[in-house]
Amino acid sequence: MDCDRCGKCCARTSMQLSHQDIKRLERIGYRSKNFATTRKGIRTLKNVDGVCFFFNTKCSGCKVYENRPEGCRYYPIAYCLEEGKPIIDEEVCSKAYTVTKEEMNRIAPKLTELVRRIMEDSHTETRKAGKQK
Repeated sequence: MDCDRCGKCCARTSMQLSHQDIKRLERIGYRSKNFATTRKGIRTLKNVDGVCFFFNTKCSGCKVYENRPEGCRYYPIAYCLEEGKPIIDEEVCSKAYTVTKEEMNRIAPKLTELVRRIMEDSHTETRKAGKQK
C-alpha cells in the first residue's frame, strides 16, 4: 500500500483502541485521558481541533508512528461493523486502490481478531462498571 501522508485518515478519526494500544501509548508517556475517549462503550482515539490527538499538523505525520494503534497500522483496510468484515476504505483514502490482494488477505484476519479483542475489552469494562455500582 502506498501512502502520500495526506492525513485524511487522521481527520475526525474514530479509530478504536485495544487495551494493548492504550497500555503501549501509556508506556511511552501519554495519559489515556488525553488521547482516548469512549464512544458507545468502546475506547477510541480522541480528536483535537478535528484531527487525531497524535497527528502533527506541522509535518503532516503521526507523533507516535512507531507505537501507533494497531488499527492505524492496518489502514486503509478497516473493519465494517455493518457488513461484519474488513473492507478497503476508498471513501477517505485516495491511495486505497494500491492495497494488493495479498495485503488484504494478510491483514483481514488480523483486523478481524483485533475487532474481536476490542469488543471483548468493551464488554469486560461494561461488566466491571456494572459491578462497581
